[in-house]
Amino acid sequence: MGSKYPHLPAYKYFQEFNSDENVRENCEKCVITSYLANTYPWIKKLCCKLHKNIKIVNKPENVTSYLGEKHCFDLNYWLYNEVYKHLEHDEKHQDYNYIVDYLMEIWKRIKKEDYADWKYLCNPDKTLCDMNFLKEVKTLFDNAENYFVIRDEALSSLANTCSKYFDYISYNAELYYKWKKICTNGENNICTKYIDNFYSYNPERVIRKYSKWSLFWLYTTNRCIQKIVSVVKGAQESSPVVVLKSRPHVEISTYEQGILNDLRKESKHEEEEDDELLHEEEGEIIYDSDTEDILGEDEDENEGVELKTTKNIIGENSELIKDVPPVDTMEEDTSGNNFLLTLEKSIPFAYNSIYNKDYDTLSLTSNRCYTKLDTLYIMDGKDEECKKLETRTGDYTDASLLCMGLKGNLEKYDALNIFGKMNNYKCKYLSLWAHDRLSKLKEVEKATMMSTLLSIWIKSNQYKAECSPSEFAAYTDNTDYIKEKSLYDYALNYEDLENRYKKTDIIPCTRKLAEYITESKKLYNQVKSECKPGRNNQFQRSCFALNDIQKIYTKDELLELECKHIEDDLRSLRERDGGGHGLQGDSTEISPSALPAQEIVYSDSQKAIGTAVPILGVLSIGFILHKFTGLGSMARNFLRGRINGMNSHDELPNELLASTYDDQAHPDITETYIGYQAT
Repeated sequence: MGSKYPHLPAYKYFQEFNSDENVRENCEKCVITSYLANTYPWIKKLCCKLHKNIKIVNKPENVTSYLGEKHCFDLNYWLYNEVYKHLEHDEKHQDYNYIVDYLMEIWKRIKKEDYADWKYLCNPDKTLCDMNFLKEVKTLFDNAENYFVIRDEALSSLANTCSKYFDYISYNAELYYKWKKICTNGENNICTKYIDNFYSYNPERVIRKYSKWSLFWLYTTNRCIQKIVSVVKGAQESSPVVVLKSRPHVEISTYEQGILNDLRKESKHEEEEDDELLHEEEGEIIYDSDTEDILGEDEDENEGVELKTTKNIIGENSELIKDVPPVDTMEEDTSGNNFLLTLEKSIPFAYNSIYNKDYDTLSLTSNRCYTKLDTLYIMDGKDEECKKLETRTGDYTDASLLCMGLKGNLEKYDALNIFGKMNNYKCKYLSLWAHDRLSKLKEVEKATMMSTLLSIWIKSNQYKAECSPSEFAAYTDNTDYIKEKSLYDYALNYEDLENRYKKTDIIPCTRKLAEYITESKKLYNQVKSECKPGRNNQFQRSCFALNDIQKIYTKDELLELECKHIEDDLRSLRERDGGGHGLQGDSTEISPSALPAQEIVYSDSQKAIGTAVPILGVLSIGFILHKFTGLGSMARNFLRGRINGMNSHDELPNELLASTYDDQAHPDITETYIGYQAT
């Protein structure tokens, strides 16, 4: 499996054990007995490589990793497997366990001398056995290490991930369900010893952040997804029983005694030299000086030795400070009988998003574009599928109008150029609009509605040409979708807001608009921080949105927008009604630093009121003057004169003055020029 996917972290880590880099040929720690050195010349080099690998697993970053225990198993497996290969894959070889255990005694000695026998470091495991069994365990554990890399790729593109890792996921899904009972029963066994939170590596969780609607779409359109679902369901329903295997602990002296007896049988007349492997004296096993140095157990030898590698990884309570695993490993098991319906789970925190606030009433480009998508080409979208959503013939429902709107927009897709600088992403906006409108439908079975909309989308000419419904199908009402939509909307709104408020300080923002701009800039900065290279959020949908926006606005221009003046909506209306101080009198001037960064636009009703109030005032004054003064007659005479040919501008003032004091023309005007003029 590793040869097919060498980029996965478990296989990359294990390759470090096989590397000859930094291996010392004559490492002083590896003192080998005469028998082993002469019989197996390769054992010295293997021991030196083991010494190098012990340093790898005892690095502080590995000791504190949530995968530290798993890597300890890797080293144990590596040692068993190397001896197995050197003995021509003969696990029943008479010296197989002896060689493994002898090298493990050297391992223990290295740990004691170099690391003060610190309890948190990796220990040799002499209970392991059966290479076929261990290979299965190694594959199971490797999946835990590779899991989050594959999951993140699946969040980016589930279909591509399925094709890329089909063999891997299929095999490991079967292993997961085969071992699940053993690994989660709370008992001490090989699985619970080396892997924590086993249920967190459930294959269902790989796509758990997709909504069931998006999975419905993927399942119906992708053969690979269908096969994976079938494999996982089959693995759930028939999981073979695991038979755990282990071997009893054997003292090194037992192996040595057996070797001595064999040697005696082969050469009864040959005297043994004092520096041979071992000799028998008065019924006791006596080790030679070299062997005793390696295999002795002097408990007081390293007392008080300080382990330098523990710096900064031990807490105040003398406990190891472990790295926090990915959030998924901290969550409870969500597996169930129905694969598709158990994949979706809400993100376990709430986000105070700008999407939750009432900004859809503002005069924003995004709101206007979504309204156009509602109505612009709705009559081009009449369809039999949409007619089925009507309550009765000709009686449109919100669901049928959405259906017609989507079909019409797809039919007129090439003419749908309403998104300004962001027009290259009109398919994205169409998907955002469709999901937004679908989520707001009431008294509609959303699964059925989703199926209808996807069916219409797939049948359209734009399906394969330019605009796939995969984005629409993948949306779910979670935090990342909300951030994604808010970013795309802000980018769409920026061009108009820039023209109105950044390039001029004549027009003030309403407080609602200023708030919107501030919140949008905060969100932009937050996502920008979350999506920095090296973080685990590179597959966030909001990161893709930010990347798209930065292709258009390459210098983070969206962070430069600010309101120079903010108008209090209610106060401004009152002052206008009262003949107040005018536009500048109604506004509050602020410095850029005083405003976090978000503007609010005049609503259409405000504009109407602002225009209507002065007009009504002029008409009212004109009516009073006409009714209660002589200006009505003056105006009539003035207009008659103009009609009769009074074209000279010089005559206009004289005419006006003459008519003002003409008693004959205005017999009913008193001295005070106030009276009632009958009509």
